[in-house]
Amino acid sequence: MASNRNIISQSMNLSAFCRMQNMLHSNLTPCALLIAASSLVLFEHVKREGAFTHYLSMNVLTMLPLAILESKILVCTNPVSFISKASGNVLLLHVFFLILRFPGHITDGIFDISFFFDVGSLIAACIILRLCFGLRPNYGTLYQYREALLIALCALATAVLTEGFNAYLRRQHFDQAHLLPTQRYLLVVLLAVAEMGAFYSELLSFMPAVWIVCLPSKSATGPSEEQYEVGGTQQRVAYLLAFLVCFYLIEDSVAAVVTGWAFPLVAPVHVIHFLLVLDFACFLLANLYDPAKLGRLMGSIAYALSDIYSV
Repeated sequence: MASNRNIISQSMNLSAFCRMQNMLHSNLTPCALLIAASSLVLFEHVKREGAFTHYLSMNVLTMLPLAILESKILVCTNPVSFISKASGNVLLLHVFFLILRFPGHITDGIFDISFFFDVGSLIAACIILRLCFGLRPNYGTLYQYREALLIALCALATAVLTEGFNAYLRRQHFDQAHLLPTQRYLLVVLLAVAEMGAFYSELLSFMPAVWIVCLPSKSATGPSEEQYEVGGTQQRVAYLLAFLVCFYLIEDSVAAVVTGWAFPLVAPVHVIHFLLVLDFACFLLANLYDPAKLGRLMGSIAYALSDIYSV
């Protein structure tokens, strides 16, 4: 009897969540949030002569993949399969940029709350990847998460090129002034590469999902067992979204408070960023857990498979 009451309670909570999401969510929600954030960037550029425009612009760029995903993910050939595949790639790229943050923490010797937050986030992401996504260090994993790995390599290569060029220009000055020895300067360059690699990776952290959804490979459209693992997809997505909401809740809140004192427009941009992440999370959960919406998703899969077998 107790288990039946728990099931009924969970069903009622799920129904209430789905109804609330249907009332609050609109296809225009991501666009409205992007327009609001872009307006703040424009205001910063005009009124404050661009003092913090670059920083705010980078925040707006991180929002674009989320808006693209909301508009594209449900109209692709096999939404459930693509959602399952993209979720692991997104989480793996978060692990990558969290690892690249550590050299800066260790070199500075400042083990503050941001250090422990990054440590906790990295441990949580690794546990989810291992237990929920079955991540293992083998060739099959490299191929399965190739989108995230390629984007991570591109981000790191870009950081090497940009910081290497900057280091070459700065070295001319250091050679003349005899300020830094070669080994010490090389360490400074490597730390700069790690910092920029983390920045570029975080900027592209949702791009693997955009790649998978907008440019699907031919193998992804064929019938396979992964297309029918609805329960596994629901579990993986639930853990991923729980991680993302908690991570960006703290990340955006701290950035809004710390930087917002000197630059008031930073706080609302971070709030908008978190609202977009939260809207995306509710959007995915509602479509995967609402029986009516999930039925439409599975209907699109069945329609795609019928087209394949009719050829």
